[in-house]
Amino acid sequence: MPLTVAVLAGLLPACVREEKAFTELDLNHDHRLSLSELQDAVATGVFNTYDADRDGVITKAEWRKKDPAGDGSFMRQRDLNRDGHLTRGEVSLYARRQGFCHDVLSQADRNGNGTIDAREAKIWIDDHPEVLERMKLGN
Repeated sequence: MPLTVAVLAGLLPACVREEKAFTELDLNHDHRLSLSELQDAVATGVFNTYDADRDGVITKAEWRKKDPAGDGSFMRQRDLNRDGHLTRGEVSLYARRQGFCHDVLSQADRNGNGTIDAREAKIWIDDHPEVLERMKLGN
């Protein structure tokens, strides 16, 4: 499972448990998460997990602290200007280019309206318990 799906999956249960978290991800306050809101949530989740000093940049050292056994592909795939660190813009652009948010949306959107509400998010997590078992981020 791609790492960013795990990050997103970690955000969805928080949305279900805490209405405030869902509201914070629901940028337009329509009580639903759209594709762009999911993509923004992924970028936020990555930064909340890896940007240890909260300076808006993920360095290789910060990445290695959370993923010491990783092969470096996360950084290589997202570091668009090859300067050795990730900006929020690079992470956001990568999230928008990949299909994982589309996949999650298509799986979780039970009523086919193109968004995920809190009930649908809970059902998706309940249907994918392995996601939570694999997720070690943010601990």
